[in-house]
Amino acid sequence: MPISAKDILVAAVGLVLAVIGGWYALAPYTRILAAGLVLVGLATIALGVTRGFIDSSPLTSVLSKLGMLAYVVGIPALLYGLYRFM
Repeated sequence: MPISAKDILVAAVGLVLAVIGGWYALAPYTRILAAGLVLVGLATIALGVTRGFIDSSPLTSVLSKLGMLAYVVGIPALLYGLYRFM
């Protein structure tokens, strides 16, 4: 099954989140926010590449597990960073 436009769009959103997280990493007081953004961005890229974590090939299975772990760690870090930054 080929990658659809929706999967490419989701991966592009993840790339944008990761780049924004890299930008926020330059300031020392927003590092936890940056870490959360980068992790959520990488997890979103994995979500787009693995077609919503449902592709069952060996490589995408590993990417799915890493993506879910990045969401589990990244979302609380992002929320905590937003709480401290705002």
